[in-house]
Amino acid sequence: MAEQHAETVSEQRTKEQEQYCKQLETFYQGIGNKPVYTMEIIKFAANAIAGLTEENPNCSFMDIDGKVHDDFDHSLILRVNQDSGTKAKFEFWSYQELATNLGLWARAYGLEDENWGPYLNHLAEKKIPCFHFPWAHPDHPPLREDDLRQVEAMWKETAERKEIMSYFQKKSEKEQTTMIKKIVCFGLGCLSSVNLSKLNEGQHRIHNLYHHLVAFDIADALKASQVPVPIIFQDPIYRKHDHAWLQKLADERGIQISFIENPRGLLEVDENTLVLAHGSPAFPVSQLIVDVTKPFNGPAGFFCNTIPKIVSAEDELKEFELRRMNPPTRRVASMEADYNMRAVFTINNWSSTMYMKQK
Repeated sequence: MAEQHAETVSEQRTKEQEQYCKQLETFYQGIGNKPVYTMEIIKFAANAIAGLTEENPNCSFMDIDGKVHDDFDHSLILRVNQDSGTKAKFEFWSYQELATNLGLWARAYGLEDENWGPYLNHLAEKKIPCFHFPWAHPDHPPLREDDLRQVEAMWKETAERKEIMSYFQKKSEKEQTTMIKKIVCFGLGCLSSVNLSKLNEGQHRIHNLYHHLVAFDIADALKASQVPVPIIFQDPIYRKHDHAWLQKLADERGIQISFIENPRGLLEVDENTLVLAHGSPAFPVSQLIVDVTKPFNGPAGFFCNTIPKIVSAEDELKEFELRRMNPPTRRVASMEADYNMRAVFTINNWSSTMYMKQK
């Protein structure tokens, strides 16, 4: 009986995969060469959400075809935020989730909740790619001065830093790439206290610090060879003490920084932007960057999860299972060819690669 049940489950899974592959192909045929995410869609959603109040809980969203839908009541989201202390944030569907009408999302996370299931399904049916949703926003212990200084010293000796700085310190000598005029960072993580006596337990916190130090080191290197480059940070989990520490680091190095609310960091990306998303961004940032930069053929540079070869719907489904938060697609995989970008180095420990646009 157990073997028969396992076989039935396997057959059902195979049928689901075949269905999802067909849905993905139909989705691509429907959108043609158009990007799903545009600056217009993101700006519209950001402005609509900014005007939400308890007295005016209705919100409009724009679908992937540019049509505006006015039938979204956010009173429940506003009430949940107030009652539970959660913080609503922007969410973005991946291509895989949109194409399968949340079939993949439901299989991974479930849509049984009587409150949110109808809301999310309604969004998917309308092909609305970004939306507002309650999100638990846990506190994290503030970073300590001695932790920061020790991790800074550790970072200076790492192979990762040597690899990154070797490229950027010699960038102007080695190749003709698009000039970088600003750095925009997505999802680099919180700056928490680190128990340096138990490195394995706090490794992700150390990496969060490393990821931020990358931004400052690159800005330093660029400042030596061109005009100063400001840094913009976007991460919904930042607290005030994270802002304070980053500002302290910026002041020490004479670098201009600012913080921006999700999703407005995407609106800051242009053809002269170096995008840093080499942490663990909890949204499909690779898909978004490839889409929103399509009008100008990509950003100046993109440090992100190393992009695998993807040529089929089956490949896209496999990648979704591996990295649900930030799954690559065929469009992401063709970024180098489409936007004349080249992989200049890879940090294997972070599974991340720096892609730079050639002139």
